[in-house]
Amino acid sequence: MLAQQQITGTIVDSAGEPLIGASILVEGTTTGTVTDFDGTFALTVPDGGERLVVSYTGYASQRIPLTSATAYDIILQEGVQLTDVVVTALGITRSEKSLGYAVTEVDGDDVTKTQENSVVSALSGRIPGAQINNSNSGLGGSANIILRGATSVTGSNKPLFVVDGVPIANDNNNGSSAAVAAGGRDYGTTAQDINPADIASISVLKGGAAAALYGSRASNGVILITTKSGKARKGIGVTVNSGVTFNNVAVLPDYQNQYGGGYTQEFSTFEYDPDVHPADWASFDGQFIPEYYADESWGPEMDGTMVRHWDSWYPGENFGELRPWSPNPDNVRDFYDTGVSFDNNVAISGGNEQTVFRMSYTNSSNAGVFPESKLNRNTLNVNATQQLGSKFEATINGTYVNTRGEGRPAIGYGGFGNAINVQSNFNEWFQRQLDMDRLRDYKTPGGMPRTWNIRSPTNLNALYWESPYWVVYEDRGNDNRDRVYGNLSLKYEVMPGLSITGSARTDYYNFQVNDRLASRSAANIPYAERLDVTNRENNFELLGSYTTNFANDFSLDAQLGGNLRQDEYSSIRSKSSGGLSVPGIYTVETSVDRPERNDFQSQKEVQSVYGRLGLGWRAMLYVDVTARNDWSSALEAGNNSYFYPSVSTSFVFSELLENSFISFGKIRGGFATVGNDPAPYQTRQTYGASNPYGSFPTFAVPNTQAKYDLVAEEITTWEAGIDMRFFNDRLGFDVTYYDIQSKDLIIDLGVSGTSGFSNVTTNAGLLTNKGIEVQLYGTPVKTENFTWNARINFASNENEVVELAEGQDLLSLGSYGTQFVAQTGQPYGTLIGLGYKRDDAGQKIVDEDGFPILASNLNFGSVFPDYTGGIINDFEIYKFRLGTVVDFRKGGVVYSVSNRWGTNSGLLESTVGQNANGVDIRKPVSEGGGVLVEGVTEDGQPNTTYVNAQDYFGGLRNFREEFTYDASFIKLREISLGYDFPNGWFANNFVNNAGISVFARNVAILHKNTPNIDPETSVTNGNVQGFENGQNPSVRSIGMKLRLGF
Repeated sequence: MLAQQQITGTIVDSAGEPLIGASILVEGTTTGTVTDFDGTFALTVPDGGERLVVSYTGYASQRIPLTSATAYDIILQEGVQLTDVVVTALGITRSEKSLGYAVTEVDGDDVTKTQENSVVSALSGRIPGAQINNSNSGLGGSANIILRGATSVTGSNKPLFVVDGVPIANDNNNGSSAAVAAGGRDYGTTAQDINPADIASISVLKGGAAAALYGSRASNGVILITTKSGKARKGIGVTVNSGVTFNNVAVLPDYQNQYGGGYTQEFSTFEYDPDVHPADWASFDGQFIPEYYADESWGPEMDGTMVRHWDSWYPGENFGELRPWSPNPDNVRDFYDTGVSFDNNVAISGGNEQTVFRMSYTNSSNAGVFPESKLNRNTLNVNATQQLGSKFEATINGTYVNTRGEGRPAIGYGGFGNAINVQSNFNEWFQRQLDMDRLRDYKTPGGMPRTWNIRSPTNLNALYWESPYWVVYEDRGNDNRDRVYGNLSLKYEVMPGLSITGSARTDYYNFQVNDRLASRSAANIPYAERLDVTNRENNFELLGSYTTNFANDFSLDAQLGGNLRQDEYSSIRSKSSGGLSVPGIYTVETSVDRPERNDFQSQKEVQSVYGRLGLGWRAMLYVDVTARNDWSSALEAGNNSYFYPSVSTSFVFSELLENSFISFGKIRGGFATVGNDPAPYQTRQTYGASNPYGSFPTFAVPNTQAKYDLVAEEITTWEAGIDMRFFNDRLGFDVTYYDIQSKDLIIDLGVSGTSGFSNVTTNAGLLTNKGIEVQLYGTPVKTENFTWNARINFASNENEVVELAEGQDLLSLGSYGTQFVAQTGQPYGTLIGLGYKRDDAGQKIVDEDGFPILASNLNFGSVFPDYTGGIINDFEIYKFRLGTVVDFRKGGVVYSVSNRWGTNSGLLESTVGQNANGVDIRKPVSEGGGVLVEGVTEDGQPNTTYVNAQDYFGGLRNFREEFTYDASFIKLREISLGYDFPNGWFANNFVNNAGISVFARNVAILHKNTPNIDPETSVTNGNVQGFENGQNPSVRSIGMKLRLGF
């Protein structure tokens, strides 16, 4: 406790920029002041003053202990504390304690700590109730996020992204085959155009009551993003951030390195034939020849025997060469490069009492781990607010993004992707002795492939596969996306507390893909494909807001508005046919025959009115009511209007407590109903354009029959929670329970072929989600020079398909060997397929040859986890900042095609070893080798019959159960270490602040149950999850970044 004294000080942000108008108050008094244009202040502290309370809108408040010092330099961190305000639906800023629903806030600095370019991936481990899957598909690959479980069977389960009030399309323009876990390229989702460097904060609205004002698209929650804006300050501020990241392959399968390529364990012997072979080949007679044509590794043991390798049959310096038959343990790892990413951002900001602005430019240049793959993204962002007299305020913010990809790796297995997915080749169809350096010479002087998979010494064409470098350099695709989104708003203050705001918002992108397959032999025809997608959404909104206090104890906060939304979408997919007329020119225009073409266009309009009324009493009891009505053009008259209300309440009981260790306590609850309308043209029968018949256009009726009386899905949410904090917010927890019911689900049901259709779209079924979300947070240590903040997130969700249509209890939604289904009485996303027949004790039953017996339609479990969570720790030690994020998931299953075919082909380490006899399992059964299946015969006796290893592992491919694994994991997701240079170092210099940090991302998998693959991976960004299918390896990143402020 000090006697009256005069103090001075400065208040700056984390970049060292002065904060103009920041509030400084002596705690427990009315004595205070605000900072000037230099961020400085002077204040006379009255007798007995113990602490300063320093606050600024959008920044975490601080309590500063008063000492004998007379000067204080204070740094405020961006982002709001739980005790301050949060951004809610429609961008309305509200007191956190007034909310009757759970909202999770993430600071923008947390998103950029480890230079993660995907906003979705950066949220891993930070949001309770969020399941995030990364596809590991390479540069800019998809990341899927689901909040509180799946609420729709066939519709989207993605949350709505909103940036500064602009709804952002989160489309997936991958090929249809990739969407059902087959082959293709992954171009990512369009929400990845959001630039993390421009983000100030993220609010995650998970409940229906939180998101209801956004309409039908918010049925799965809202990711509400607020970008950085300018501040009133003296002069112009410039901030530069520059970083470099090095990426390396983290997870590869455990390959066996004992046996080489082939179908048998014996080499062939070259037999010279003068009628077939050149005379100078006579000396080759008797040389050992592997089975080049085999794409499996059941061949001879790699014991150094001198043999003719594949490249010794191609003309050149290696022709006729004998080399040892030896393993190349790191051949797959040697294929991948060290990827390097450069991220540079420059931002200019400034303003005064009338005008504030911020402009930024960001370039992200990424060379991937996949050879010759590149992704370059340029982002320009502008955000400005102008006071127009005393009544009007104009705001404009806009973003332009250009994304260019080149040589993205393929994903999946099958179709187009089957030819170009190199990792699928490595995992499933390869030879373990192959030398990657020799495969780099991938093309003959005549332009044809040099392949390890030759048919024979006299036929050098590939039987199945080319060199992986043929794919790298010849089967290249490129893509380009231009995007503009932003809004223009004009606010008119009618009188104090009453305002009207008109806004025009747009989100537009154009996406182009050019892909190709080069000729693989004289008889093989090249192929070119082009995709053009255009998407536009316009929103026009008028919103009135009114706030007031009355009768001393009451507060009122209300909004009333209307919105007109217009969507336009078009796609044109063109493919060459019959080859290309100009060799080496891979365009659809050079197609020999008439190109195949598939066009699609859609338009949709939604008209909406909505309102909200919030009442508060004595800053402790709050009631919030919302209502919205949409009229959707995707539904027919009579069904196109749907109304959904919400009500929530909160009671801050800590306001009744005095001198308690409870610093904050609130109970809350809410109810909401949200609609979910269908995509266009599901209520009326349309015709699809087919390939022309000669010069005549042709049209076909789709296989799915439209339903005229289709209605919107209805999703009802109940939510209750408690939020408590103790010891001046040093310790706290937040617990939420929710119950979600989705009815009138829009699904496609099978119908009799006599109807002329295979399916009909209809409303049917009931899907439920029940769960709990927990946040524990605290500051275990807080001293003058050391602070430790910790947070633990935990969430559990129980999902059930209660009913489908009458007479139907199973709906298959995707299949690749194993079916992804909705089945009554089971969780949505259950995998079913072939597995082991077992006795009542769970033992495998084998046949008379000792081989397991198949059973069909087995339930392998749901792809969705039992619970998820994260552990976040942040330490501040003097000027150093250390942060870690651990991400965990328990339960859920994943079906691995890589393990299935890698086992079949003898590539994986699991296909070698010794049996109970101490003999190599690949030795003949007659010599004590083979595999003994643990199980019983059909008469219940223990199995004693060994099976030939190649027959056993080859036959296992039919047992999908064998390759369906528990997808639980614990990951060390992030580590970052930063240092802020003291501001005193830059006194009277051009630079006024600086900081440096080093970081690592995807550091380690601390626990997993999936052999050979990353359990988090998924081949698709759509509803069909739980399939790993020749996925590219996950990547570990380390890097550093520098921040300078001027």
